[in-house]
Amino acid sequence: MSQAPENTVVRPEYDASMMGLYASLVAGGLMLAYAIWYVTVVNVDNDYSFLTLGVITGATAVSVIGLHEWMRSQAGPDRSENPIEEYGGAIAVLMGALSVVWLSRFAVFYAGQENDWIAIQDGDVWMPVWLAALQAVGILVVMEISTRNIRRHSLGTLPRTVVVLAPLAVLFSGVKIWLEYSRGEVETFITLSVILLSGSAVLYSLRLDRAILYLMSSGAAVGLPIFIALSSWGETEHASLLVPAVVIVGITATDRSLSKKMIENGSGAVVAAILFCQILAADETQFSIAGHTISEHPFGLTFWLWVALLVGWFAPTTMQRTPAMPVGLALALALLSDEAAMVAWVVGICAFVYLETRPQARDWVVRATYVAMVASWTVSSFIGAGRDGNILEFESLKLGIVDGISLVIFPSLLALGIWAQWRGRLRAYEGPSILLVLASLNYELLEEAGPLFLLIISAASLFQLNWFLRSRFEDRYEREWFSDLGYIVLLSSPLILSSILTIGEQHLEPMILALPLILFFGVFGICHRWRVDGESLVLRPEMATMLILVLVFLINNVRPWEE
Repeated sequence: MSQAPENTVVRPEYDASMMGLYASLVAGGLMLAYAIWYVTVVNVDNDYSFLTLGVITGATAVSVIGLHEWMRSQAGPDRSENPIEEYGGAIAVLMGALSVVWLSRFAVFYAGQENDWIAIQDGDVWMPVWLAALQAVGILVVMEISTRNIRRHSLGTLPRTVVVLAPLAVLFSGVKIWLEYSRGEVETFITLSVILLSGSAVLYSLRLDRAILYLMSSGAAVGLPIFIALSSWGETEHASLLVPAVVIVGITATDRSLSKKMIENGSGAVVAAILFCQILAADETQFSIAGHTISEHPFGLTFWLWVALLVGWFAPTTMQRTPAMPVGLALALALLSDEAAMVAWVVGICAFVYLETRPQARDWVVRATYVAMVASWTVSSFIGAGRDGNILEFESLKLGIVDGISLVIFPSLLALGIWAQWRGRLRAYEGPSILLVLASLNYELLEEAGPLFLLIISAASLFQLNWFLRSRFEDRYEREWFSDLGYIVLLSSPLILSSILTIGEQHLEPMILALPLILFFGVFGICHRWRVDGESLVLRPEMATMLILVLVFLINNVRPWEE
């Protein structure tokens, strides 16, 4: 039989018959899962039925292996493909998986309830929790034997698909039963079983040289914790199983036999799963693994999901395989709080510097990542503006949430954007300008943060205006009025701040009273410095900004004299 190719990638030219084949295989996997659940839970007269079922299915699997060996002895190792061997190989894997599940179940019954050789639990659910791990190891043995048999006889896609589907079917059908053994707790043996089966499905899909199987197994490994958390018999805390799943999928995504395009598209699904689970765990869900609480809020499940994305997908990102990872990492910052948010922001800013300085990093990825960081800061600023508490607390050093958002994270993010803009990675309308506009719209944060935050925004707005007009002057490029109006957004920050924050306020500081006039002279000086020859400043859109600034200054400073 012909040898399978070593490197197999997903190609766009799949015909309808191939898609139909994979659809039928997936449907078969679902039926396998249902069969395991139905026979194990519903339709069993007594525990000796598991022995009968296990022996019959096991004998069938061994018989198929014997058939392969007989045909090899008759036709040789280089024989042509045979549909009988293909379907027989798939049946052998299926029967072997069912056999180890049922025989292990009977073995525990016989050694426990029948002869008291092993300790069992009290009550209706007497099965020991380690039965889950025993069944998982049995499935691994079947997968290894099947894989060696497939390679020995050069079998095709059908048996390879069943090898990958078998542990997934056992997982999705058996995890509810296993949780009943452990009284609803994802303890050590349950965690070990889930990681073994989901991880082995991913790894064996690579060994079997079928990229579509890798895509299927990775999706199932990531989707299983979400399935458990959303089920009526599961809890949000069970989504902690997503952390090792993301790391496993991220590490295996570096395999060069996989299509780069496939990994790029698949990374978006992983990021979406992380963000969805973070939303589910936003109610201060703790991070627990193997029955032990690792950490609680603020370093709970949301933080560890963010860490899993950072650690697990760092290597494929450096290989330019996962553009969604840095963007998702930046978006996930919005769902962190308190000390965890501060730690993540520091790491995130350092990671952005690393990304921006990599020559192979694509410009659109850098831009999207920065915009995502701006969006995360905006969400955090609107949520944290009215909150008390500390974002950093170390012995006598305390940093409040408002001060951390406005005077630490905001200036850092602003400086990061200006630096990336200066290096040509960001354009004027997608860099710090967006951050300044969004900051100026957060009226509650402006009130809580004090005048220093206001001055930072005003100074940065003038800097951005100077940068834009200088580039316009040096390029000698006459922009259309409509294009220039787009950059009025850049000037709206100090205008909005001066208008909303100062008009009608009592007992304003002298600096705040004088700020509109200072901004007026700043805008006028910048516009005059970079004015194109023959251009009338009166006809420039910046003139409207200057007039409004003067009006705000007069309103604020005439009112106290009238009183």
